[in-house]
Amino acid sequence: MLYKIWRKGLQIIKKPFRKLLYGSFGYNSDIIKPLMVSGKKYINIGNHVYIRNGARIEAIERYGKSEFKPNLTIGNNVTIEQAVHITCTQKVAIGNDTTISSFVYISDTAHSHKKIGINVLQQEIESKPTTIGNCSFIGTGAKIMPGVQIGENCVIGANAVVTHNIPDGCIVAGVPAKVIKRYNRETHEWEKICN
Repeated sequence: MLYKIWRKGLQIIKKPFRKLLYGSFGYNSDIIKPLMVSGKKYINIGNHVYIRNGARIEAIERYGKSEFKPNLTIGNNVTIEQAVHITCTQKVAIGNDTTISSFVYISDTAHSHKKIGINVLQQEIESKPTTIGNCSFIGTGAKIMPGVQIGENCVIGANAVVTHNIPDGCIVAGVPAKVIKRYNRETHEWEKICN
């Protein structure tokens, strides 16, 4: 019993010092039991950020013979639910007041498959900056692919695969994701997009 109390006390003392390993780690922010966090010095976390258990967050400095300077930024007031996977070799930026549901994948990185007959994991990786605007919502199981720029006030539907840029104030769904509604600032309503 005494050992458990001592161990709990040690964890409480160590917790603030672990945050010093990050590029920055904001006030009242926490990562609950991550599966993996690598490249912490390249990760900047804003204030009031809550990341639930099972997250895999990777700022990749080296892969094979390639070297990178990743910049993974999470803004203020961001909620990230469980089992989210984020990889970064160049730039991943998540805007303020954004909510990311469970089992979401966000990356600026893709494995090249230019050489036939060679395992894709042994080939170079390609990188394109990926951003998510302020006040956006990413639904459960969505995939945000490399090079995608998502605007502000967007809603990404559950299990959507986003492969191209999304303007401000749009709702997208599907594989690949397509805009299905757009916010009209004059009427203050979401309007269906006719395809």
